[in-house]
Amino acid sequence: MAEEKKVTKEEAPAKSEQAKMEAPAKEANPAAEANPAAPQKEAKPAKPVPGILAKKLGMTQIFDEAGKVIPVTVVEAGPCVVLQKKSKKSDGYDAIQIGFGNKKKANKALTGHAKAAGKGVSSFVKEFAVEKLDAFEVGEEIRVDSFKNGDELDVSGTSIGKGFAGTIKRHHFSRGPMSHGSKNHRLPGSIGAGTTPGRVFKGTRMSGRMGGVTVTVPKVRVVSVDLEKNLLLLSGTVPGKKNNFVTLRSRA
Repeated sequence: MAEEKKVTKEEAPAKSEQAKMEAPAKEANPAAEANPAAPQKEAKPAKPVPGILAKKLGMTQIFDEAGKVIPVTVVEAGPCVVLQKKSKKSDGYDAIQIGFGNKKKANKALTGHAKAAGKGVSSFVKEFAVEKLDAFEVGEEIRVDSFKNGDELDVSGTSIGKGFAGTIKRHHFSRGPMSHGSKNHRLPGSIGAGTTPGRVFKGTRMSGRMGGVTVTVPKVRVVSVDLEKNLLLLSGTVPGKKNNFVTLRSRA
């Protein structure tokens, strides 16, 4: 019969210490042992874009980390598609033309223009000047992932039309005395001299059509970005009413 090797008390602790030292080395990277050839994903920075087109959805409020209420305007930004590239050689300047939304009815000219991008006809189209024209391709999509919290944008859009308004509402004039017999409650007052110059100067503040003009609000801050729903929450004034199209331009 083969002789059984007896482990002495001195050899037993030595083997237990060696096993403890080898165990952490095997458990250091279990994922690498399971699939050592798997490539590690690296977060790629979003390409800087000159801006994006959006639709104003309305207002709401959110809470920051300190519990402070922040009123924000919600806009649906993109996805926008690059419809055309304009270069200095052909057009005299470098710019990209992007479109947003889907137009239900379109003529052959608009349909043919959008055919190169391989997308449908856009409802809202704008141009953005760019420095590196080669960084964009026709048919490429621009999404909200190009923006991050804290970015400042210049927002342009058509303001809400107020119709025909008087001087008090339009130019913040003060009203006249409201006592009986005043006859000058909300009248504009004198608009110029008599014989000299004998005319009304251009630009005189008078009654007229108010609102309905293109307005640009600078330095509107991005508070939050929703990648799934293509939403941007903006802190600042966004011109126009609900469902109006607006242009967001980067300030970088």
